[in-house]
Amino acid sequence: MNSPFVLAGVIFGAVLAVAYFVFRLKKGEERNIEDVIGVFGYGVGLLGGIQVCWISYSYRAATPIENISVQMFAGGFALGWFAINGIVKKFKGD
Repeated sequence: MNSPFVLAGVIFGAVLAVAYFVFRLKKGEERNIEDVIGVFGYGVGLLGGIQVCWISYSYRAATPIENISVQMFAGGFALGWFAINGIVKKFKGD
């Protein structure tokens, strides 16, 4: 965990998981560990996607990233978007 993105992702994921659990508890809806772990994973994934985008941008002129920086950025963006979509779905109860 030498990357600040990884540590921030774990913290964000944990906060998001607790928030999800409390949100469902207050609404009186069913809670299960799979959903809480899923929300945690989505939180970590969101920060992971941001990290991939950041690395692809920061090292866009360095070899070998210069040849694939656009594809890396697109992959990071997709990972982040997938995580956001998953978080929204979990909180909506879908």
